[in-house]
Amino acid sequence: MRSREKQLKVIRELFEGNEGEKKVLEDNNVSEQTWRRWLADKHFISKVTNKIETAKLANQILLAKLMPVVTTRLLQLCSSENEDVSRKACLTLVELQNDKEINLQFEEKPEMQIEPETASKILAVLAERRREKRNKIEN
Repeated sequence: MRSREKQLKVIRELFEGNEGEKKVLEDNNVSEQTWRRWLADKHFISKVTNKIETAKLANQILLAKLMPVVTTRLLQLCSSENEDVSRKACLTLVELQNDKEINLQFEEKPEMQIEPETASKILAVLAERRREKRNKIEN
């Protein structure tokens, strides 16, 4: 097997299998010295980086697909009778809103109706966060 083919096989096994680095290297008869040499090879690192970027993109697509369901469930939990659950759901919604990594684009703005009680709880959480920030600044 050519060196490049072997590198690609090792990369594939590292990302697709459940085995650790050491086991994959042993199974493919790759010495520690060869592994270090590969890690210094721009071509090899480029292939690994491409695999990492592909995995990140797949993760972002999955999150984007799930976001409407997650948001709907969090909105429901904001109305929970359990105050702790309600508070945590509201905080999570606020955090999602502030998360710069999640930048979803919609062709049309989704119609989202929030019940007055839920909106009130979210506003209360926002006000509480603002007070906490002010207190930290003053102290």
